[in-house]
Amino acid sequence: SSIFAISNAVVTMYTNVTSGTTASYYIQDATGGLDLFVTGDASFRPTMGDIVNVSGTLSSYNNAIELLINSSNPYQYYHVVGHTNVLPAPFVYSLDMTSNPGNMETNIEGRICMLTNVGFDGALTTPAGNGSLYVTNSTGRLQIYFPGGTDPDIRSQTIPSRFAYSISGVMAQFKSGAYNNSTY
Repeated sequence: SSIFAISNAVVTMYTNVTSGTTASYYIQDATGGLDLFVTGDASFRPTMGDIVNVSGTLSSYNNAIELLINSSNPYQYYHVVGHTNVLPAPFVYSLDMTSNPGNMETNIEGRICMLTNVGFDGALTTPAGNGSLYVTNSTGRLQIYFPGGTDPDIRSQTIPSRFAYSISGVMAQFKSGAYNNSTY
């Protein structure tokens, strides 16, 4: 029930990953990242690279940590205070890190991460709507989720090779229940 404030966090997502009168964007500062979830305001649509000051209560949805803000609560706020084209440097991530839930949930989740030297298995076309592709290497397998509002330049595109030198994005869980390393 405590209210936490975060200043000068960078919006690290291109698109809102929810709909209706809610907004869900990942933000990151020097300490880490989390989901900024605003309910009750269909007009709040920051852009990737915006700097925000926010306050709300800590919550969890589908195992992902989020800062929950209710737009009608006078003690909670969310403001875009500037814009930068610089995103935080990605954390270079190894697929075997998912076997350490304490590290994943407290140090990696919500941050921009970069996978290197991975191969796509299965389909090589990015989804047009909500959907996923999978990558593997000798240390594990990971789902790459594409929200329906993903950058139009990426949707429905054929990936030219199974090999990817690098892939970057926000690390997040997506299933409720007990911790499971396959839910990232």
